[in-house]
Amino acid sequence: MRDAAIVLGIIGIGVVWRRPAWVWWWTALAAVALEVIHHWYGGIGQYFPVVGGIVGALIAFLPRRDLWRFLWQHRVQYWGFLFYTLAVWVSLAVSINRHVSVRYALGVPAIFWLTALVIPYLLHERQMTLQDLLKPMALAGVLFTLVAAIGAIGFHQGFLVPVGHHHLLAWEWPFANKNTLGMLLVFATPAALGLYLDERTPNRGMYGIGFLISLIGVVFSYARASWIATIVGVMLLIVLRYRGRGLLGVVIGVVVLAGGAVMATGVHKWEKLWSHGLSGRTGLWQAALKVAAKHPWFGVGAGNSPAAILPYVPPAYRGLSPHDSILRTLVELGAVGLILWGIVVVVALYKAFFTAPQRHGWTALALGAVLLASLVEQGAESVFLGGVFFGDLFFTVLVGVAWLLPSLGSQSRLGRMR
Repeated sequence: MRDAAIVLGIIGIGVVWRRPAWVWWWTALAAVALEVIHHWYGGIGQYFPVVGGIVGALIAFLPRRDLWRFLWQHRVQYWGFLFYTLAVWVSLAVSINRHVSVRYALGVPAIFWLTALVIPYLLHERQMTLQDLLKPMALAGVLFTLVAAIGAIGFHQGFLVPVGHHHLLAWEWPFANKNTLGMLLVFATPAALGLYLDERTPNRGMYGIGFLISLIGVVFSYARASWIATIVGVMLLIVLRYRGRGLLGVVIGVVVLAGGAVMATGVHKWEKLWSHGLSGRTGLWQAALKVAAKHPWFGVGAGNSPAAILPYVPPAYRGLSPHDSILRTLVELGAVGLILWGIVVVVALYKAFFTAPQRHGWTALALGAVLLASLVEQGAESVFLGGVFFGDLFFTVLVGVAWLLPSLGSQSRLGRMR
């Protein structure tokens, strides 16, 4: 598997070098491939596909004077990313395991290079559009759902969720778990719906079908945080697109479906489903708070939260992070890093919803809806701003682009709010 990762990395260098506009598609593909590779091989070589895309981007974009002119023109917007990167570097100095943290110290600026500079530059140069930004997320959700469905229906592969005296077979991404599937679909489902609701999206019906497929995947993942986050993203999109028209129908539909599910299975079973596993997460959260109290300002170093909380959780939780992005950031980067994280994310949300739509219309709002939905999901899942796994990468690219959107030129291919 390591050799396969090396080959993919070499291919990535060539693809991005020769076709720079494909950098986002390649990076998204590499992030998904990383999840597969990690299932069999957890060494440093698992990152080669992503590294290949980054190296290809360095070769293709470093010589471009227009890129550096773009950076200088928007230098004020990059202060947040610079200070957050400095927080990662400071956490390396105080890290409890520098071997782990050094990967983040190198990887975070590399990911920001792509997500906060190269991709916004391509948008500015009209070599890609905001629709192109959402397409890989939407299509990845379809791929993951179909693979999970084949595994569950064809091979009875899934995660058994105890509900009362019975077990439900939750669909899962075969190379991880049901929560990984749910996390990806929180990005994919509103991304597909956003593309479908934009009347100027080519082949928009395909994304409508993709939305329904991803929605099915969310339901059968039995990932409760994903259910909530998906509903938030979908309902927000409908409200923004139709200014409230149709919202009542959506609410009634959700109530009817939920009521039918409860009637078919029983209230007691749904209570068991909802409460099962919550005690595990609360244990992780309590452990995270204990570690944060001992390392309050600069944390234990990026990537070290699983090792740091291990003394405070049962051995079965070995290797688990705090399962909350805020708590993970607090543990790994300390209060200083969390404050900077909050500034970067809140500013991104503000720009996506309040300043970027004046120039980019509907698609900017769709981007903001996906970003908000992913933040809701992160209440029960760990995502690292600046990481390379698909959840981290998708979240980072949404944040990076949102920061630059208000100052990027509007694109005629993007639909505007009427």
